[in-house]
Amino acid sequence: MACFANFTLVDVSEGDVTPESGLVPHSCMIIEDGRIKQLGGDEVRRQWEGKGGVIVDLQGHFVAPGFLDLQTNGSFGVDYSGPSPSRSTFVSVAKKLCRQGVTGYCPTLVSLREDQYRSILPELVPEAEGGGDEWGEDAEKAAELGARNLGVHVEGPYFCRLKKGAHKEDNIRDPSGLTGFQELTGGVDGVAIVTMAPELPRGVDTIAEMTEKNMVVSMGHTSATLEDGRRAVQAGASLITHLFNAMNGLHHRKPGLLGLLTGGSEERRPYWSLICDGIHVCKEAVCIAYSAHPKGCVLVTDSMAAMGCEDGELDLGDVKVIVKNNKATVAGTDTLAGAVTMLDECLRIFMSFTGCSLPDAVRCVTVNPAKVLGRRGDLYVGGNADFVVLDKETHRVLKTYVGGGMTFEEELNKKLKHKHSDDN
Repeated sequence: MACFANFTLVDVSEGDVTPESGLVPHSCMIIEDGRIKQLGGDEVRRQWEGKGGVIVDLQGHFVAPGFLDLQTNGSFGVDYSGPSPSRSTFVSVAKKLCRQGVTGYCPTLVSLREDQYRSILPELVPEAEGGGDEWGEDAEKAAELGARNLGVHVEGPYFCRLKKGAHKEDNIRDPSGLTGFQELTGGVDGVAIVTMAPELPRGVDTIAEMTEKNMVVSMGHTSATLEDGRRAVQAGASLITHLFNAMNGLHHRKPGLLGLLTGGSEERRPYWSLICDGIHVCKEAVCIAYSAHPKGCVLVTDSMAAMGCEDGELDLGDVKVIVKNNKATVAGTDTLAGAVTMLDECLRIFMSFTGCSLPDAVRCVTVNPAKVLGRRGDLYVGGNADFVVLDKETHRVLKTYVGGGMTFEEELNKKLKHKHSDDN
């Protein structure tokens, strides 16, 4: 059991007691068996004093729920769609993801052949049903395993060929219902999200069948019109993949999928993911989308294997990618091929673009992506002790905890002190 004290809570809950600012100074949290036992103010610390347990003094820095990345194709030299899948390799990446404050993620596959899906998915899906629960109540095990695998994001292969982006065209096909998807991939166990173009033949029927199996269907790599998008949402689609990228642009008479963000109360609006690295989408476009539907915004990295590595040539599935100056493109073209900017940096860019508050930005990497998956993304009593400590001035990640176990600590700035409660 441990007590984390003297921090400012970034409160992203939607309860009646949430302060208008979303920031709660002088907060305290007690962790036991990987979960939050108590969460409150100085009175919680006073109750803890004298019990001889560990107190972590966070010196007024921010504590936020752990970040969730719903779209990451790889990082730190590992491509999830690569030729030699290995669960141990994937776990090593999960530990490194915590450097950016990520405590939960959806490993993402590009459009592949049937034999590739069948060899990779068994190694990539979460070991525990529901995703991320193999950590249990052991903080040391949590620290060893790193970020929680929340289920695989299968991006493709049901795409509009004109909007394939960096996906290999030979692997793209039309949807053939849930049965066809199962035959292609070997099954749906452990698949959390599927990105597809809803306007394709049998697209709407496939969406309905997938959502019946509790898979999240996201619209992406598509030439869909607004009407196509509305039909998809009615069938169960609940997310748009990397808004603005690999889809039709905004036209004043043909808004495309962007028009779904403006629906009134009678129309269920989808969540929308955004690559806010300062390269994929400009500031003005980000502001247009966020002002239309702020509660639907989900920041993602869309990272590829080069994230966390030096510039050079790497693979994204079957496609060669060149990374230079923080930009990844398909070799020999100017087509963007995923991204290399970490999620905490995307958060800071998003704040600078929109002028939103820290709590509002944090919602885009916690509560909103959690809701996409039918989860909670805030810190609450009884919930997993997955959280990140952010510098109170720069908002950079100082520490990351999963299940109460520390999975990352900034090397250059180890400011935060541990002491026993009887050390006065």
